[in-house]
Amino acid sequence: MNIQINDIDRIDLKILACLQEDGRISNLKLAEIVSLSPTAVLARVQRLTKDGYLLGYQARLNRSLRPIQKYPCLTKHQHGTSWRDTPAEQSC
Repeated sequence: MNIQINDIDRIDLKILACLQEDGRISNLKLAEIVSLSPTAVLARVQRLTKDGYLLGYQARLNRSLRPIQKYPCLTKHQHGTSWRDTPAEQSC
């Protein structure tokens, strides 16, 4: 992955700006904003991801509404015919 700033154009920059503002924006809405077809936008987003410009998507939580801590996931383990909840070793 050899990233160079001249590998992307103004449309790619607009796509990146839109995704940074709203990572849940639909492909159709993104296509409308950058004036391309949804297929072309999807191809660009996939290329930007493959090339390392997009590292992933995150949820930003409003901690003022309720303090959020990191809670472990609960998993089911079967022992004989009964099931029980046990904390997972890793968090969600």
